Amino acid sequence: MPATPIPQLTALLLLPALAAAAARRPAWGRAVSALALIGSAVALILLPANSAISGIAGISGFGKGAAWLALLGVALVVFALPARPDAGGTRAAWIIHLLALGTVLATRSPMVLLLVLLMIAAAVPRLDPAASADGWRRSLAVGGLLVFAGLLIAGAGPTPVTDLTLAGGLVLGFLLVTGAFPFGLGLWRWLTEAGPRRATAVAAGLVPALMTTLVDNLDVLNRLQLVQPTRVPVAIALFGAVTLLLSALHSFAVRGWHSLGADGVLFDLGLALVAAGAGGLDGAALALTVMSLTRPLMFLVERLQMRRAWGWIGAAGALLGAAGMPPTLGFAARLLVLAAAFRLSLPLGLAVLAGVMLQLVASARVVLARLGDAARPAAAHHPRISERIAIALVVVALVAGGIAPGVVLSRVWGIG
Repeated sequence: MPATPIPQLTALLLLPALAAAAARRPAWGRAVSALALIGSAVALILLPANSAISGIAGISGFGKGAAWLALLGVALVVFALPARPDAGGTRAAWIIHLLALGTVLATRSPMVLLLVLLMIAAAVPRLDPAASADGWRRSLAVGGLLVFAGLLIAGAGPTPVTDLTLAGGLVLGFLLVTGAFPFGLGLWRWLTEAGPRRATAVAAGLVPALMTTLVDNLDVLNRLQLVQPTRVPVAIALFGAVTLLLSALHSFAVRGWHSLGADGVLFDLGLALVAAGAGGLDGAALALTVMSLTRPLMFLVERLQMRRAWGWIGAAGALLGAAGMPPTLGFAARLLVLAAAFRLSLPLGLAVLAGVMLQLVASARVVLARLGDAARPAAAHHPRISERIAIALVVVALVAGGIAPGVVLSRVWGIG
């Protein structure tokens, strides 16, 4: 790997830290956030993928894509969601962005990765004191320890532990970290109870970053399975299928957009796990991109309450993209995931197809439940110009990505 340019890496870490500090003063915190977003985008453009610093930190093409999504999440928090009553949301979003960057940069170093995951576990309860964090915090901490131990043993040479046992421990650790079922219940509860600004930052940035811990270490898992090379991918894909099926079924019990968005994060995570396990990283990348574009829209639409035209536009974009309807990016993502799943196993492909259909029906139920909102006489929130621009840009991105998914894969994720 070529050496990572220090100025770009410094800017990526320093600018969010300054923006988080400036967010304490709302008078000029938004302006500093805007400058930090621009500077971070320039640094990401100039930062070469597949680079490292002496084995301590590095960024893969997949990790760079996750970093772009994390930046998108902060932009939505700063410009699309209101500062009140969640005045600390911008600062929390920048902190979440820093944690996501740390995860992305540390995936190739077991010790640094463990430290970052423990930092995330320690920070989770403070990100939103109103949200229950114990389950998610425990999953991150235990998963981080398992991943650290497994990667350390795998890199140490011959050991008394069999490759199958070591691979099983690593898979369990990665599933705990990423939030696959049943370990994602803590993440789901936190997303359900958190405010929209913090939920947006986590859904758009931190969850895709955590997914890179698995993707960037797939080569380690493959090396451990020389005798039966399909066991590990099948296990990852099966956990992904169970995750998306159960989240789709649970969506039938919700009525609000925020809860549907929280369920959708787990659903999209399941799609990404299926794709990663089935060898379809392009499908995993697009599934995470759809998550980062559509789920924050659902948190925003909850506030607009479907009483204004912009509420309907945002709801339509979020629903069509999340449900995988053409010509949105969600359609391309689901095609790639389904193709990878069917290549690996017919029952797996059918399970993913069933989950996609169930999630579509469950989402439609939420729309029907909200149809009455437009007829209610209560005053509706009038969307600001920044909210309208954010909704329009996200909807355009979903459609443009659906028309040219290869551009998203090559320009954002470095795939293809």
